[in-house]
Order: sequence, then structure tokens, then C-alpha cells
Amino acid sequence: MSTTKSIRNSRGHLSRFATKCVSIAWVLILLAGGAFAFYRFSNSGLPVNFPDSTGDLQTADVPADVVKLTDNKLRAAAISTETVKDRSLQDVRVIAGRIRYNDATHVDVKAPTAGTVIKMFVKTGDKVLQGQPLVIVNSQEIGRARADVLKHESELSLAQHREKWQGQVARNLKDLLARLNGTDQVDDIEKDFSNRPLGTYRDTVLSSWLNLKLANQLQQQAEPLAASGAISKRTLLERVNVQRVAEAEFHGIKEQVAFDAKQLWDQANIDAIDAQRRLQISRQHLYTLLGYEEAVIHDSPGTPLSQLEIRAPFDATVENRLMSNSERVKSGESLLVLADTSTLYVAVDIRERDWHDIHFQPGQELTVTVPALPHMKFTAKAHYMGREVMSISNAVPLVAVIDNAAGLLRPGMFVRVEIPVGAARMAVAVPRQSLLRHENKQFVFVAYDDQTFRRVDVETGQTIRDWVEVTSGVQTGQRVVSNGAFQMKSSLLLEGEEE
Repeated sequence: MSTTKSIRNSRGHLSRFATKCVSIAWVLILLAGGAFAFYRFSNSGLPVNFPDSTGDLQTADVPADVVKLTDNKLRAAAISTETVKDRSLQDVRVIAGRIRYNDATHVDVKAPTAGTVIKMFVKTGDKVLQGQPLVIVNSQEIGRARADVLKHESELSLAQHREKWQGQVARNLKDLLARLNGTDQVDDIEKDFSNRPLGTYRDTVLSSWLNLKLANQLQQQAEPLAASGAISKRTLLERVNVQRVAEAEFHGIKEQVAFDAKQLWDQANIDAIDAQRRLQISRQHLYTLLGYEEAVIHDSPGTPLSQLEIRAPFDATVENRLMSNSERVKSGESLLVLADTSTLYVAVDIRERDWHDIHFQPGQELTVTVPALPHMKFTAKAHYMGREVMSISNAVPLVAVIDNAAGLLRPGMFVRVEIPVGAARMAVAVPRQSLLRHENKQFVFVAYDDQTFRRVDVETGQTIRDWVEVTSGVQTGQRVVSNGAFQMKSSLLLEGEEE
């Protein structure tokens, strides 16, 4: 009996022990399932219920990877967030280059002719306005050019007066010949044309016309006398013949003077046009020498026709002055250098291995950094990519235009230019300052509300400029901490050490 009772007691203890083990196992399974569910839930990007931000942070049950900040800490850390979204990413290559003058606004002012410098109005560093006098040069060629202009102006004026006179004569002669075909009296015709220019045609035409009128009168008088026998028929025939000769002579003179007058008018018109052309040529020559159009040349005693006043072609700064007063200069010799540095060129050499990878369009913005100005970034616009391969560098130049209105950049400065390489693609990206690293793990802080942030481990791809491609860990639409992420990391680590 005692043995049987002992066996029963042992079986009861084993049954109770097994029941406790099963219970403990279920509790462990539930705890493990809860931890796994929390891990999956937290990494899904969905909000987690955290204690009220107004509660006591020292005693609140906040997970170890969560940071909850008070309003004071938020303001002190200057926390800001950036929404995760697909962005256009394009790989870039940083290439060294130099700042150069803008070719369109950089001019080497040279003497157009040989001469002597009379007066220099500017010095190196001066700012000048378009049209402002820069230097006066005394040149014989300038004097001859101005004299040619004055000569051709006089010839044009003379040719225009001659053309006007010949035109008046031709028109008046045409009117006179029309009147002579009528029955007007001599006194009336002479009165009407007494103040109208006819040149030498007045006497020629009127004399022939009067001879014709006289011959007509004599013929008319001879006809009745011959019929009555007072004069012989021979005399009548002689007067008829004189009348016919006078009529033929008058018609011949009319035709000839009309032709001559029209021809002289046409020739005068041609001469006036030719004089105008010669004047234009002389003015263009003078303009080429001066560099600007001189509307009026003052031809008076004491006027220095040989002085050349060189003016600024645009608003600029005097970069270099190469001459002084009283110096003699040769044709084509440099006097000074002007440049408008409000815009400059950025020039980089694209090597042969990079030609086919460079992708840019004229006007595309390129990021430029200057070692001399380490805390600044500039934007240049692509201008052109050269076609000729330089034999020394085996490269082609890529030139971009950069704004220099602030005057911070100077020609010759060393720069670095970010050149797009390959085609752009869309990818999920976060700001570079959002990405943190601890114990060989990369992570970001995802915001759930204005005060609660959770560490989320991420995997990354390429880093392009200020953006880092994220391949896993965050989703579009979430907000990640950009400014203040490092302070938040320090706070998280500090809380872990205190625990």
C-alpha cells in the first residue's frame, strides 16, 4: 500500500510539474510572438502608441529606439524634417577647372592707327560706362579720313544742287515746248517764263520759234501778192521753202533740246547717287577707325581733325592700362584691357574617357565649388562643349557661364565643377545629413509626430550631391529628420547609457 501511494504521489508531482512547464512555454511563446510582432510593426513605418509627450519622460515606458523630445529640446536642436519621396538622381563627376573672362565682355582695346597718346582718362581698376572717353590719340590717318568725309559731303551737296537745277530746267523746257505748239503770243510766253530757269535752251528754242513764226507770216503775205501778179511765183516758192526749212529746224531743235535736257537731268541724278555712295564709304572708313559714329565733323580753324577719341564699347572695368601720356603707338598696339566681370566663364577639360558619359544640355545648371570660398556653392549654366581636341591635354573644353554680380569670383581662380554623368533615374532618397551611423549600422530618425522620433535602420545605394539613395527601411511619404539628426542620435545614445 505504501508503495502504491508513493507512486501515486510521484505521478501527481510530475503532472503538476508538466502543467507548469507547459504554462511557462506558452508564456515564452506569447512573449516571443509579441516581440516579433512589435519588431515587424515598428519597421513597417506605422505609428506606435507612445506615452503622452506631456508626461514624465524619465518614467514613461518609451522603447529604446525612440526619442521623445520636449518643446524646449526641439527648439534648442532646431529639428526639421524632410518628406521621403522619389527623386530624380543622376550621377556626377567632379572635374577641376578655372574661372576665365567671358569672351563676349572681354576686350583688348587697340590703337586702330599709328599715332601719339595725347591723354589717358582712366587707370587700372576704374569702372567705365558705355560711350565714356578712354584715351585720345593723335593720328594723321584720322585727319585724312575726316578730310575725306568733309570733301565728299561738299561733293554730294554740289551734285544734289546740280541735279535739282537740271530737273527744273527739264520740266520748264517741257512746259515751254508745249506752249510753243499753241497760239500764245510771244510777249505772253516770255512773261510767263521770265523767272523760270531754262538754261541755254531759252535763246535756242525761242529764236528758232520766232524764225518759224516770221517765215509763216512772209509766206502768208506772199500768197495773195503772187495771185495778183505783184510778185513772181519764184518769190512765192522761195518764201514757202524758207517757211518749211524754219519749221523743220524748229522741230529738230525741240527734239534735241528735250533729249539733251532729260539726259543731263539723268546724269546729274547719277552723279548725286555716286556722291552719296562715296560719302558713305568715307564715313564707314572713319567709323572703323574711331569705333563709333561721328555725326558731325566741326570743320573750323583750330579744330583738331587728326585727334581720335577712343570710347568704351560697354559698361566695364579697366583690367589693365598699358600706355601713358605722350607715348607713341603702332597700329594694332594694345592701349588697355576692358572687361565686364558680372558674368564669367567656368572652363573644364573633358578627357577622352568621359566624352560619351557626359550628359548635359545648353543652359543646364551645374554646381561649382571654389576652394578659396569653402562655405559657398555657385551655380553655372552650361554654355557649350568644344569640338576640337586640344593636342596638349587630349581633352575638349566644357564652358559654362557663372553669375558674378557680387564680385566674389576672379579670373584664374581654381574651381571644382559637378558634371552630370549617365542618365537620370528615379529613386527613393533622403538628405545626406539625415543618414547616421552607429556600430556599422546606418539609420535615420522617422517622425511620428512633432515630438516623437524612432530610429530606423536602412540600406543605402548611391550618394549623389546632397541626397542618399535608400533601398530599404523607409517608404515614400514618411518624414525623416534632416536638421538636428546628429543631436538626436547623441540624445538616444545618452539615454541608453543611463539605463
